[in-house]
Amino acid sequence: MIFAPVKEVKVYRNSAVVRRRAEVTLQAGTNEVILSGLSSSADPDSLRLFFPAGIVGKDVQIIPFNEAVKRLPSQDITDEIAELENKINTLNTIEGIWISNGNFETRGECSNDTIESYIKALPSHLEELRNEQRELLKQIEDLNEKKEKIEKREIFQVIRIVLEATEACEAACEVEYSERSAKWHSTYEIHTTSDSDEISVVSRARIIQNTGEDWENVSISLYTGNPTVRQDIPSLQKLSLQLKSEDNDSALRRENRTLNLDATGALPMMPGLGMAPGIQIEKMIMDEADELDTDTMTGYALPGKRTVTSGTVGTMADLKTDTIQAEKRIICVPKLDENAYLAAMIKTVDWPLKPSSAKIYLNDNYCGEVRVEPDMTEEVFMLSLGKDERIGLSREVICSKTEDVMLRGQKRKIYEYAIRISNNKDKPLNVMVWDQIPVSTDKQIVVDHVVAEGASIDEETGKLNWNLTVNGKTTEEKRLSYNVSYPKGKILQETKSNAKSGLKKCPSCGAFAQGLFCPECGTPLK
Repeated sequence: MIFAPVKEVKVYRNSAVVRRRAEVTLQAGTNEVILSGLSSSADPDSLRLFFPAGIVGKDVQIIPFNEAVKRLPSQDITDEIAELENKINTLNTIEGIWISNGNFETRGECSNDTIESYIKALPSHLEELRNEQRELLKQIEDLNEKKEKIEKREIFQVIRIVLEATEACEAACEVEYSERSAKWHSTYEIHTTSDSDEISVVSRARIIQNTGEDWENVSISLYTGNPTVRQDIPSLQKLSLQLKSEDNDSALRRENRTLNLDATGALPMMPGLGMAPGIQIEKMIMDEADELDTDTMTGYALPGKRTVTSGTVGTMADLKTDTIQAEKRIICVPKLDENAYLAAMIKTVDWPLKPSSAKIYLNDNYCGEVRVEPDMTEEVFMLSLGKDERIGLSREVICSKTEDVMLRGQKRKIYEYAIRISNNKDKPLNVMVWDQIPVSTDKQIVVDHVVAEGASIDEETGKLNWNLTVNGKTTEEKRLSYNVSYPKGKILQETKSNAKSGLKKCPSCGAFAQGLFCPECGTPLK
């Protein structure tokens, strides 16, 4: 039996293609070769074998390891360990005899010369015995490590191949198969400074494999494709239209179009970690990958050889760094959050990366983690850089009352709010303040008398936007008021639109998608 070690791995979003290599000795004529190393999660239907010209395969079988050998190699090592342990027990017995013989009270008459000679010889004999014991223990430790590695291989499957060779030769044999217990996830590190109009996006990969075998010193390349997901071309079915009456309940359930105010999901800022004074240390720079020229997906060849340990949270690798133009703005949504956020305004066409999570660093301080998933239908998207403590916010209810409208059979709700934006720093700050008025989806509901001085209003969504410059150590106040009129005897109901209505969030990579499986990583969607 020949063990074929892993030499090259191509890792996809939710699978991998593993290539192993071994040297085999062939005689002229028919040969039987047994190669070990095929994991239980390997796809047997994907198995491919490669031999030099002049060697023809006659038969290929995949069988369990224990059916290919009469006796497991790990059992031989177990016998070796038992033999060494017996030697240690013998040495312990000899040591005990030497020590007990040194008790001259239980022995007969001994001369002083005999006692003196024994006492001088005893330490060296004991040290010699203990050195021998330590050497045996070291051999047992090495054998246990070897046994552990061999036991991992014994749970693998083996490939029995019948080959026909035209002449005796030493030949290289390569085995390639698809592995279902390996994948990689993309993640980003976004770095910028307060006064920069650029952000630096480091694309990183976390490679995970649970094959039961460590990939040691192998060439690794990563691909954005996902071969485990069916590649069928979508088929358009006939689409028919018909009319039906809409009942009141259906009207109430209909979602009105409103502003999605949960776009960034930013986490609280965290203080940076300092180093002890006097230590000169810089951020570790990792070699980036070479981008591969592929037609249908993006590929990255990682530099050098890598070791990816099985059963861990993953091995990290840097893929590339992109520099992207971004305009910094402070965003305030006082209706939902009393915190202000620093955001980078980025043109959607300038963002070259797939949706993923990103860790944000502002001035080398960790600000938190966000999900970056631009809406490609929008010209610009905003990337949260974390909470901005330079701005203080409040939104106070000045008036919220309901009154009857005489002669019209209506009720009127009156709303008025005071929005205050405080600059805690000395220099002026440019701030965007977002709020909203409700949007009616029923002609019997009228929203009017809107007062929002200085704000732009999107009539379709009801979104309000103030672009303000708040001077240092000052507070700006903006008033918002509006009325809502509706028929008496009715209940006014508010509904909020869901910007990702009909989409499911992938539990593995965090992407939003439709259907049964995530198109990014292939994980089933609940």
